[in-house]
Amino acid sequence: MPSVFLQNVKGQEGSSFLLFEDSRTHSGRLLLYALANQISERFDQFHVFTTELSPDETSSYIGSEVSSKLILHDIWTDPLGWNNPAEETDPLKLNPGSDFISRLCCRLAPSVSKIVVVIDTISSFLPYHTDSQMCSAILSLVTASERISDIQNVQVLGLLHSDLHSEKTVKALRYLATTQIKLSVEDPSLSTIRDAHGVFEILQNKKNGKVKRQKEVYRVDGNHHLELSVYDQQQKQENSHGNDAQPDPTANLTFNLTLKESERIAKEKVVLPYISNKDKSELVTPPGSGQIFYEPDDADDFDEEDPDDDLDI
Repeated sequence: MPSVFLQNVKGQEGSSFLLFEDSRTHSGRLLLYALANQISERFDQFHVFTTELSPDETSSYIGSEVSSKLILHDIWTDPLGWNNPAEETDPLKLNPGSDFISRLCCRLAPSVSKIVVVIDTISSFLPYHTDSQMCSAILSLVTASERISDIQNVQVLGLLHSDLHSEKTVKALRYLATTQIKLSVEDPSLSTIRDAHGVFEILQNKKNGKVKRQKEVYRVDGNHHLELSVYDQQQKQENSHGNDAQPDPTANLTFNLTLKESERIAKEKVVLPYISNKDKSELVTPPGSGQIFYEPDDADDFDEEDPDDDLDI
């Protein structure tokens, strides 16, 4: 079975907004930047809006092959604009003229037409905006090619700490996303990938309305290269229980649920009550020859006279 995530890496799915959902138990940042490094080879510029990592830490996730394309939008250093009180807007507030698309256009080179944008993380912006404002800001990025003639294609990758937000907020962003990547807490050690980093579930919304759903295992090496494998739940169970003897539920019972061979033979020889030993053919009565025999008991009140004798019938 081909990897759905790998199809996104190769650009075969044409997904415009990929939403990475992680939690406290499984961070999705490693997978997020691994995908960004892989697809950036097909794009002219690589924009990163960083809010939780310093610029140096963010750069450590970027491969040397695409570092020349990197445009870093540093929101981590001064998220609320305290260092520049003269600025009218705070970096974390997406006001008109200072939203994602406006900041992107300010640093857009003339010859650039294909752009990949990483938002690390969406969760940092949500306390300052409503769900609709956040979705509108992301949608303006996704549809930038429809309003800006120089831009041909924009692909957005966003990281969301889903366990920090309400179900309503998460559902709104899922509705906007064309691809959802949900980081799982399942153990990847029994997969075919050695030293795997984790398991994730991917949901790909097709243009025809169908949805592809698949679980995969991933590993990212020191050179930011991504290794993927389809997560086979059946194979996992076989690997985990293949060498274990199946438990016998009747092993420690105080009574016996099975029969010995001698007991089974004796059981078959028992003649059940009201069952004739004659051949069945002798028990078949010819049609029309049925008879009823009745022998009254002593306690029966039997009247030989006709009860209807006085009637003029």
